[in-house]
Amino acid sequence: MLVRLRSFLFLITLSISLTVSQAQVVLRDSVMLAFRVPATQMMPRLRNHSEDLLCWKNAQPIHLDYQFEPRPGHKPSEETEVYLLYDDNAIYFLMYCHDKHIDSVEHLITKRGNVYRQTDNIYVFLDTYQDGQNAYGFGVSIDNVQDDLRITNRGETLDPEWDAVWESATFVVADGWIAEMKIPYAAIRFPDKDVQHWSMDLSREIRRRRETISWCPIPPDMPAFLPKMRPVQGVKDIHSPLRLSVTPYASAYLFPQNNGLSFQNKIGADLKLGLSKSFTVDMTLIPDFGQVISDQLVKNLTAYEVQYAERRPFFLEGAELFAKNDLFYSRRIGEISNYHWYHDADSNYQFKNDVSQSNLLNAFKLSGKSANNLSVGVLNAVTQQVKLQAISRTGSEHEAIYEPFSNYNVLVVDKTIGKTNSHYGLINTSVLRADKGYTSNVTGADLKLLTKDFRYQLYWQGDRSYSDGYWKEKGSLQAGYRQRLLLAKVAGLWQGGYKLDLVSDHFEMNEMGYLPKRNYFHQQLMLQKQVIQPTKHFLNSVKILAYDEEYYFANGQNMYRQLTAKFKADWRNYLTMVIYGFVQPFKVHDYYDPRVAGRFVVLPGNEQVGCYFSSDYRKTLAFDVSIDYNRWERKGTERLDWMIAPRWKVNRRLLINASSSWSKGRNQLGFCNLELDKIYFGERNVQNVENMLSGIYTISNRMSVNLDVRHYWSSGRYTRYYLLEENGQLRVTKPDFSADYDFNAWQMNLLYTWQIGPGRFVSFAWKNLINQDNAGERDYYLENLKYTFSQPLLNSISVKLLYYLDIGSKISARTMF
Repeated sequence: MLVRLRSFLFLITLSISLTVSQAQVVLRDSVMLAFRVPATQMMPRLRNHSEDLLCWKNAQPIHLDYQFEPRPGHKPSEETEVYLLYDDNAIYFLMYCHDKHIDSVEHLITKRGNVYRQTDNIYVFLDTYQDGQNAYGFGVSIDNVQDDLRITNRGETLDPEWDAVWESATFVVADGWIAEMKIPYAAIRFPDKDVQHWSMDLSREIRRRRETISWCPIPPDMPAFLPKMRPVQGVKDIHSPLRLSVTPYASAYLFPQNNGLSFQNKIGADLKLGLSKSFTVDMTLIPDFGQVISDQLVKNLTAYEVQYAERRPFFLEGAELFAKNDLFYSRRIGEISNYHWYHDADSNYQFKNDVSQSNLLNAFKLSGKSANNLSVGVLNAVTQQVKLQAISRTGSEHEAIYEPFSNYNVLVVDKTIGKTNSHYGLINTSVLRADKGYTSNVTGADLKLLTKDFRYQLYWQGDRSYSDGYWKEKGSLQAGYRQRLLLAKVAGLWQGGYKLDLVSDHFEMNEMGYLPKRNYFHQQLMLQKQVIQPTKHFLNSVKILAYDEEYYFANGQNMYRQLTAKFKADWRNYLTMVIYGFVQPFKVHDYYDPRVAGRFVVLPGNEQVGCYFSSDYRKTLAFDVSIDYNRWERKGTERLDWMIAPRWKVNRRLLINASSSWSKGRNQLGFCNLELDKIYFGERNVQNVENMLSGIYTISNRMSVNLDVRHYWSSGRYTRYYLLEENGQLRVTKPDFSADYDFNAWQMNLLYTWQIGPGRFVSFAWKNLINQDNAGERDYYLENLKYTFSQPLLNSISVKLLYYLDIGSKISARTMF
């Protein structure tokens, strides 16, 4: 009772004090004034103690007066006040989020980092170099779930995987809710100056109204917001601590098998060292990614490699710097190369089995930005040699190298021009392999220029590659190049532009990057109308019209021409609608599906229409629905796809998502086999079924349980076979093989996570997988599902402990707790 009374008296006194200080403000909407807390005063605590009042009463508030959506430029429906303090160790924020109907606020306790668009929240964005290019974001929900992210490219690129160690607290009051943050200087980088010049913005989301309000008036039709942020004044005489932290981990794995159990344990560490106030080294030693969610495997019938998302934390954090020119695909690190394929053919032996990954021994990243806006990034990783049992032609067995030691390198240099996000830069990627493994070196340059009003953009990119072994004999190098150009209007009611992509026949970057195809020339014209103010029926809408055409670079043959239209709108009842369609009216010359350089197949033109609907996510039960129909100018050739995904918010702690999708194609033409100089195509009926279920139960804002279950089935039945002729036509044939197939992937991931302290986690994971690719035998879904569960499961059970240790920061007696 005494504690409640003290809390009540504190809130009354705080409210009166903040109101008085508010009346003293002169620069209400143009600048944030930071107040340094004298060393003689007690610092703020995050547990609603009345002694904090002496600190906050001298702070001057700012108000979030700009509505970003759904009515840009209008006054917010609720008041929001923000106060800023700082001392020698950290900066402190107090956010008073008024709400006249606090009982109606949407509550959903989510995982850390999954706050935005889920529940009421408030964010602070700090541009500590005031360059309009990069910023830090710190957010907290009404239930004190944290989110942090790095923002680059003026705000166009977000890195939600960036994690910092900071503290927060929230509590509900009679007329709203209050959030407090403590952000240590070790969590951010800033210039080595006596007086700091920062920029800032603040954003609050009132979820039940789909309303977002901010401090800075940023037009929604602008592609980025960082250049429009407002200044922070008064921060001076602060010094970044020695940014040295280590996160050791220990993990244990249990693998159930038919003949018993196998056990494995690992020990490693992640290290972060600040070389200066601007540059940081991140290093991982003997990393463990065993609890990373498995890829969602699919049956790939195309000529293009499936690109799976990166899920390993070390490569996710800071990935935006190394993404320049799209030359770096981090999934290549640890991936098995073609080394064993070439050496098998030369060495008269074959391996008894295979693996898909090699172990990552260590990796480090150096990244930072100097005072003159020069960004530098260096990444290096080393993977372990893999040896497997091999059988020679005589039948003897021996151990041979399946994958050699490999070293991966990325170097990025980027220079910002002015404050319009104009820049130029260089990137180099290289792969070096031991034991005469193939190497690769790719260098790229780019230039981006924007006008002062951020509305018009010129972008150019040029890349050059040198690879061995793919085009000529081993040990020789083959050069290739790629060019990109963009001229566009990127802001305003009307937007659009011209885009060009040119890739030569010998350009090769797949040792370190992702290039689905080469040897083409592509150009696009695009026009877009974006309405951001609410109309009679819509809150906002976008209309897009685009024309594309592509040519085979080696001979100038037109491959296709396509006209695309798209309409997207948010209705006033918060239903989202997307309608789209395209048409390829002429025959398509496909140079990629035959899988042999220079060969092509002539396919009929086609058209496609589709729509997507998403209901109001504020409701307890919501749905996403999509339908897509594709028809070719060939009798009986078509495909129908549909998807339904219900979302059930059971209560503030439990969220269940499900999805079911089905695709059926009739009489589709596609590649099926290659035998010496014979290229076989087939006419096939294809059916894909995917069912997914995921549930998130958040026990508290520090503890959660995630369950993801997925079953994917793809079946193909061939009704006719063809031989591809030199002129691209198909001739009926009867081969001595069948290309029918059934592909199944069953995956389950159960993850329990407990945050025992800032940057310290305990997690338990159970993963199992079934992956089967067989000749087509089962035509019915339930029959196929029964067969799938009769196959052996690949199981793993693991426990992992990560313990963040901030070695560099001084231990201060003025702590929050």
